[in-house]
Parts: sequence; structure tokens; C-alpha cells
Amino acid sequence: MFKTPVLLCSLFLIGSLAEADTIQLSATGSVTSSNLAAIPIGQAITISIAYESSGAPFFQANQHAYYNDHLSSVSISTNNYNTTSANSGAFGQIDIYDNVGGDGVGFQAGKSVYYQQSNPLAQAVLLGNLFSSNVSMTFENMYFNLASNNSSLWSGYALPVINSFGAYDQTRNFLISFSGGGISGGFTSLTSTNLTASPEPGTWLLVASSLVAAGWFARRRRA
Repeated sequence: MFKTPVLLCSLFLIGSLAEADTIQLSATGSVTSSNLAAIPIGQAITISIAYESSGAPFFQANQHAYYNDHLSSVSISTNNYNTTSANSGAFGQIDIYDNVGGDGVGFQAGKSVYYQQSNPLAQAVLLGNLFSSNVSMTFENMYFNLASNNSSLWSGYALPVINSFGAYDQTRNFLISFSGGGISGGFTSLTSTNLTASPEPGTWLLVASSLVAAGWFARRRRA
């Protein structure tokens, strides 16, 4: 009678340890094109995103694979605009491509209408308004692009768990649009962090103890 609960507890712990990685990218750079007074050319900017590395693409087309609702957070920071996504669940779209011209990955967070068409559409991101030239402008869309000249950077369409700034030697840029204008620019640094904590040694010990207990109760019951 004790075997099933103990075994289920063990399986739950193992399943928890097998959760997929959440990867955070934090990129710094500067604005090179702008028609917004609040975020002028030359303005420093930091964009951070977090995404889920597991799962299968929602659809594939022309050597591109699209993952819907795979972002868990987005933040944008400049002198006059600082905002973090307020979504309670996943949102956005990731486009990863693998072809002879080079490999790359693009992260998009915006209103659903901007995403590659799918049914259903990926969820929209909830980011704050920008106040510029005495006008409150709603956030529309953001692209965060990383591309390499190396067509062997990866093979297939699995999302990268490790991201190196130097590996993306073709494109490292961003584009952000609001209801009244937009900005674009390039990144000068990129930090990639795996937010999924490694299990403590004691957790593995608990799993092992639970499995041993399950076996002991099973033997006792047969006896």
C-alpha cells in the first residue's frame, strides 16, 4: 500500500529535474536609426529576453522553423524608456533557420498581427507605452536578431542553449516600433545565461532514497 505513493513521489522529483532550460539573453548596444525624440541616435540600450529551449516548432517553411509562445520575459532599457513584459504566460515567436547561407535565430515580441501567420497566432507581449514629443505611443513590435555566416553553427531546428556573441558574426541587431515611430541599432555585447538552476546534491539524494524506499516496501509486501 506504500509502494505507489513513494514511487509517484520519486517520479515527480525526477520529472522536475528533467525540466527544459530557460535561457536569458541580455544584449547591450546603441541606437543607429531613430525618428523618436525620446530615444535619439547614439542612445545606449539594453534588451533582455528569456526563452524556453525545449519543444517542437509550431510550423516550418523555407528552411525556417517557428516556435510560438516561447518567450517568458522581455525588458528594454534606455534613458527614457524602461519597461518589462507584464505577461502572466508565454508569448512571442522565435524564428530559427539552418541553411547554406548561414545559421541564425530571431526573437520577436509584439502585437500578434506582426508574427508569421499561424493558427492560432502567438500571444502578444504586454510592454509599456513610450512618451515622446508630448505623445503617449503604444508599443508595437520588437525584433532581436542574431545570425552567423557559419552554416554549420547548428544542424536542424533545435533552439540554442548556448549563445556566443562571437559566433553571430553576420547580424546582431534590433528593431523596435511604436505607434508613432521606431528605432533600430546594433549590439556590441551579448550575455547568455541558463536560468534553470542545477539540482542541489541533496535533491539527488532524496530521489535515490525514495527509489530505495519504494523497493524496500515492494519486497516487504511480497514477503
